[in-house]
Amino acid sequence: MNKNLSNDAYYQALNDAIHAALAPLENIRKDSAIRLLLGGIIGKGAYEISQEMNIDYMTLLKNLDKIANLVKAVKNIVKNHPVLLIIDDTHDHKQYAIPISRNTTQIYYCKVHKRYEPAIQILLIAVKDLKTNETYIVAIIPYIPQKVVEILKERGEKVEFKTKIQAYLEILPELEKEFNVVGKVFDSWYVNSKTLFANTVGELKANARVVEGDRLVPVGEFPQGEYLVEYLGIPIKLLVVDDYKGYGRRYFFSTNVNDTAEDIITTWENR
Repeated sequence: MNKNLSNDAYYQALNDAIHAALAPLENIRKDSAIRLLLGGIIGKGAYEISQEMNIDYMTLLKNLDKIANLVKAVKNIVKNHPVLLIIDDTHDHKQYAIPISRNTTQIYYCKVHKRYEPAIQILLIAVKDLKTNETYIVAIIPYIPQKVVEILKERGEKVEFKTKIQAYLEILPELEKEFNVVGKVFDSWYVNSKTLFANTVGELKANARVVEGDRLVPVGEFPQGEYLVEYLGIPIKLLVVDDYKGYGRRYFFSTNVNDTAEDIITTWENR
């Protein structure tokens, strides 16, 4: 995702939004909050930053979504320009997760620090102003992977954080109300029967099965080309590319069946 933070107006809006969001909170300096948010965007761990700033980690997690609510601020910049919603996620430790509780959620073995560390996964949502070609982050939301949710529920623990699909579906109506959203784009981890809205571009895994005529076929069996098929009951334009920029076969799609191959690739590359 292109996280363009060079716009002076966005810096000011970001600063104002953080100060407004943190006004009711105690024991967190406003300059520390700004450092926390920007650190999360550029890839520094929330746990590590909380230790450096002597902020309670659980307080940090419970308020991260409030700190990062930038919707109103960004609206003042993009106004009614057409925008593309970019849905992505990140966390700082990419090793295998071990769920440990409903609060700290998971631990990761950090190869750099050579120890297990608590970490939280973050849903990032940005809008790309299609008039100015600038991209602005509008939401940073903690989430739990679905497998972790299932394990915690099996243990009888109450799950306090949402999965990224739940978080995306909950914030989407607000974003569509505030912005002139003309499209959405995300990778294969967000593909779900609940997320295949109109004008959505994404990617399928090779084992995803689509309906072509009366056949249910894995997309991995299709040769390079464009196809009108159904996926999870939704008509889509499937675009199979044999070697996408040296990354091997890729299976892109759009829920707008009138999109051309160029339309789909252009939207995908706006991520």
